[in-house]
Amino acid sequence: MVSTMIALLKNTTIAAGFSVAEAGAIRDTLSERSYSVTVGLLWVALFFIILVVPLTLLQRSLEKRWSVAR
Repeated sequence: MVSTMIALLKNTTIAAGFSVAEAGAIRDTLSERSYSVTVGLLWVALFFIILVVPLTLLQRSLEKRWSVAR
């Protein structure tokens, strides 16, 4: 179930963050405000990692706890 949640988070982020109109708008907005486009997009990537890593650790913990001995 957690794996599905992670996949949903990734797919939603990709669909929302990288639509054709939005990709150009992010770059234009950052450029107009004299921000580095690369730094702005790196912050977005960092936020994404902050969301995904705890879910991944939770998934591993639950898998170990509920695994069946073979």
